[in-house]
Amino acid sequence: MTDEMEKTAENMHNYYRRLIATGWAEDPKSIYAPRASKMNYVKFDCDNLAAPMKAAINKCQVPAEAPGQNVHVVGTWDISRQAALEEAITAWYEGLEKGGGLGEDNTYSAEVEANKMLKQYATLANDEVSAVGCAVKTCQAQGNTIVACKYDVQPFLDDPIYTVGKPCSECSKNTNNKQCEADSLKALCVA
Repeated sequence: MTDEMEKTAENMHNYYRRLIATGWAEDPKSIYAPRASKMNYVKFDCDNLAAPMKAAINKCQVPAEAPGQNVHVVGTWDISRQAALEEAITAWYEGLEKGGGLGEDNTYSAEVEANKMLKQYATLANDEVSAVGCAVKTCQAQGNTIVACKYDVQPFLDDPIYTVGKPCSECSKNTNNKQCEADSLKALCVA
């Protein structure tokens, strides 16, 4: 991944996490998803998270589903790696709406885990995530492009996907990111 792609992955994750934290994520069951009180800012981790994803998709094989990772296959190889990355992250965020929504029940339930779109959304929206690493592989022979991202934390069954409340109101309860970001929407917790 180029530096620009790494920055795109980081920025897009944080953009969508801000929408979730401020209560602007569209949810068909409740119009909008509840706000998040301690949503972490996400940084790109090239060594610990991106490298294993790169190795996993290097031979153009779609990796098996695993906790704490999202995979998206674009049905063409004739797309820029940047555009494929953007399509994937957007699709994971849109999983809340397209997967049927969660309503006020913000729990990572067996129903969420069984719904691929909601599961991918929950992985992206998990408030404890603070790092992500992604890889993109163009597979001309297979006619597709694979995007895979790994997160430093995975959602666990019957746990909340994120803590509901006023944005940044509980940053002090986080392990590392204890402050509210100074700029933008003041929605994410930072170091």
